[in-house]
Amino acid sequence: MSAQVNLSVEKENGAVTVPKKAIFEENGKKYVYIATKDNIAKKHLVQTGIVTEDKIEIKSGVSDKDTVIIGGISLISDGTKIFPVEKEK
Repeated sequence: MSAQVNLSVEKENGAVTVPKKAIFEENGKKYVYIATKDNIAKKHLVQTGIVTEDKIEIKSGVSDKDTVIIGGISLISDGTKIFPVEKEK
């Protein structure tokens, strides 16, 4: 199985934030998928903080050096080969 995904990580005022659509819940815990250098999706447990209209602060589980998958979340699972596309400008 493979999926085409959108990727994003932003750092605002010292905080790592991701779009709301990047976060999903399983058994009451929040997760994101990180793209590895080999283009494999890896599920990461995260702790969230401040929520704005379209972004969520990540307190732990993701760094500003990680590439968070923000699109196609329902099409992938841990270990899925992904085919990243550049964010439209």
